[in-house]
Amino acid sequence: MSILRAGLPALSVHVHRVDAFENADLPAVVVYLTGERVAQQIERMQQPRPQRRDIDLQIVVFGAGEAGLDAIHGICETIERKIFADYSLGGLSINTRLTSVDIQATPGGDKTLHTVAMTWSVLVETREGDPDTTIV
Repeated sequence: MSILRAGLPALSVHVHRVDAFENADLPAVVVYLTGERVAQQIERMQQPRPQRRDIDLQIVVFGAGEAGLDAIHGICETIERKIFADYSLGGLSINTRLTSVDIQATPGGDKTLHTVAMTWSVLVETREGDPDTTIV
């Protein structure tokens, strides 16, 4: 999360999709995982074996109205620059790449809700039985 907070304007950053936020909280960023693929890197009998994990990371930026749309553009640009400047995410991943961007506009109330969903593929290596600790 620190890579997203550094250099961004003061905004709400949520680490899951459960938090509700009001228009007053916008622009806001929601970060969560949407999937993961696991593969054995090396077939060997000794334990624990290393595993490659390809994690789908979703970063969704929300804004309302025309000002929100302008803010979203700047926030997404900053996020891309920061991640591409350190694709290892501070030494946690082998590689990080942007795989898709989905842009939506939903009319509602007095302002249109704008969203940009950026999907990133984050490749990490862990050991079997210890999925939360990356091998650097």
